[in-house]
Amino acid sequence: MVNLRRLSKFEGELDGLIEDYCSLFYAKYKYSIRYQINNIFTDLNDSRKEGFVLLDDGDPVGIIIYHVDHSIGVIHFFHLMQRYAQITAFRTIFQHTLRKIKQNLPKIVFLTEIFNFGPKQRRTLMAQFDFEEKHRDLYLLDIHKYRQNREPQEGLVFRGVEYENLEKLSEITYFSFAGSMELEVYPVGFEKDDFVQQLQNTINGLYGRFLPDYSMEIYHEDELVGMLLSVNGGEGVELHQFLLAPRSWGKGYGHAMLDKFIQLIDERQEYYKVTTMVSHDNLKVRRLLENMGFKKIVEIPVFTRILK
Repeated sequence: MVNLRRLSKFEGELDGLIEDYCSLFYAKYKYSIRYQINNIFTDLNDSRKEGFVLLDDGDPVGIIIYHVDHSIGVIHFFHLMQRYAQITAFRTIFQHTLRKIKQNLPKIVFLTEIFNFGPKQRRTLMAQFDFEEKHRDLYLLDIHKYRQNREPQEGLVFRGVEYENLEKLSEITYFSFAGSMELEVYPVGFEKDDFVQQLQNTINGLYGRFLPDYSMEIYHEDELVGMLLSVNGGEGVELHQFLLAPRSWGKGYGHAMLDKFIQLIDERQEYYKVTTMVSHDNLKVRRLLENMGFKKIVEIPVFTRILK
């Protein structure tokens, strides 16, 4: 008998589902995402994440993990085992989840790959729930191979992230330079308060353990012009958000803040890799990353729902 159960804690009973997803991801992309997936589950008890498990005679065969802010829902993880990857199972778990996070919630971002469905079938199913397909690229930098290729930028000051500056930082984020909250992924329809909440979520560990020692605010002549937030990515640092105010574009500040960040990691010798996700449509930032030695290793489909 197949039924849904609410998931409020994780005690290892989902290892089979996680292993199946990670194996499929590696087979397709030749990249291990296990640490990032484990991050989603290990802080389930302490975060605001919730979820549902699809059970067949008590055995987990499907799962969805999400969290809800005041006007945004974020789906962190979704997977159905091959045998159960059918339209009825997909609709059952999605309809139940959307009812739980309010069927008319206008803004939902789906940040995970969907396996065991063909591309056309996946797009058709997601379109039935008003989701639009986007793409994001995962970039990787080996710290040992990094070589600075510009002179240091004059006039920039790097400071630790201050929680009370989130409101001001959100104004920069709303017209963001790069990072996980680009307008290509979080499109028009998101408000400033939404971005404030997402910055708070990063600092509060919703996307992995926040690394304050590898995060910074960027100032030019005492004016806050940018920000960089990092979380633990296992053997590397995950550059979760890096932002630069539009009025500071074209001045080399983006290169300078990433160079400072990479040098900081190299000096401390605690981590040896940097990963970051960027919208596939963000050519400006993709060029910046590639010029600094980052290599694109994965292009992942994501989905966004904005109801008018």
